[in-house]
Amino acid sequence: MRTISKVIIKGHQRSGNNYLINLVGVNFFNKEYNGASFSDGHDHCLLNKLQKDTRYLYIHRNKTDTLKSVFTERLLYGIDVSDYNYFYDTHYMKMYEPTLKTNLVFSTIFEDKKYNAIQNHFFCCIEKSPSQFHDFHVNHYVELAKNNPSLLIVSYEALKNNLKSEMDKISIHLTGVTKQSYENIDKKVGWYHKT
Repeated sequence: MRTISKVIIKGHQRSGNNYLINLVGVNFFNKEYNGASFSDGHDHCLLNKLQKDTRYLYIHRNKTDTLKSVFTERLLYGIDVSDYNYFYDTHYMKMYEPTLKTNLVFSTIFEDKKYNAIQNHFFCCIEKSPSQFHDFHVNHYVELAKNNPSLLIVSYEALKNNLKSEMDKISIHLTGVTKQSYENIDKKVGWYHKT
């Protein structure tokens, strides 16, 4: 069994990043894990160069569900639109409104933290529509994984539909062996808008 030194988890916003972060935390680190054991990659920025001593996981989710989730939580990202079709085809930069205020909750398996008037500024400079950017983001990591065995592409849908099989792939990638079973996350985790 290989010792896990460092794990970085990446993915497009609303693709299941926090779900995977919590799954990895409870299944491969002790239940009291902290951010020092692995990096959650919450900046969502594209990686071009991978570190040798690090294992990477990139989670993707089908585009329709991902973008509907971004649209539902658009206040989190400072996106000021109310029509989904307009959202889908318009550059993020054109929809960004830095003065939007909202109440947010960030949930982990351990706690919920409430925030007021915080928004993620990631999309403010993206000169692509949500559809274009999603494809660009996913394709970037698929291409990167072709020549980097330290990067594993993980499917959100596969995790939800067949946890054991997908977690076996993750376990082999991280440790070199599989486990008898894996603990799933029943609680909603991640950022969401609180009304």
